[in-house]
Amino acid sequence: YVVVRDFLPQHMITFAMDVWKSAEFTNSATEQENRDITYKNPADSIGKSHGKYCSPWGNALSHYIHEKLKDCFDMNLLETYSYTRKYVRGAYLGSHLDRPSCEVSATLRLDYKTDDNTPWTIWLRNDKNYAGEDAEIVKNESQDLNHRDRLRNGCIAVDLEPGDILLYQGPNIPHWRDRFLGEYSYHLFTHFVNRDSMMNRIEGFHHGDQDK
Repeated sequence: YVVVRDFLPQHMITFAMDVWKSAEFTNSATEQENRDITYKNPADSIGKSHGKYCSPWGNALSHYIHEKLKDCFDMNLLETYSYTRKYVRGAYLGSHLDRPSCEVSATLRLDYKTDDNTPWTIWLRNDKNYAGEDAEIVKNESQDLNHRDRLRNGCIAVDLEPGDILLYQGPNIPHWRDRFLGEYSYHLFTHFVNRDSMMNRIEGFHHGDQDK
């Protein structure tokens, strides 16, 4: 994984959030997710996020990010899809692995308001390859660990301010967020595969409508 600070310029963040909040005003931004979106989320956390595949602002940012990564990422990347999600108080993201079409996942936060004025932490376990591992084992060996055992077992906490980007191998690295304490947190997830790999031959590969 790698964290690049100040990757997205402020004017791009402002533009995206203006579009997103305008779409919210007309109820066309995202849809409430009334299901367990990862694995074993607490029942009272379900419905505490709104998401959308390949939103106009998500795709625009994804294309911008793709072009910018060409100058700093030694891999021939192909966009697969973007996803925009707003979390509200009580949200929780169970530890999980991404689908094959997320060979390289990029996570950005665009805006937030939390109780302690700090970003909502994303956790990664980065000490071995978990690709294809059972979901229960992934959860037991990552999010279900207490804080001390997380650090002892290669788990890493990452805080992203608006404009920072986290890049990681989604299908290989368990990642999660504990309970959200705040009013809102706006996120963009955009996903890529290596054009020179054969990830698109794997069952479960997913394309959005931004493909080129």
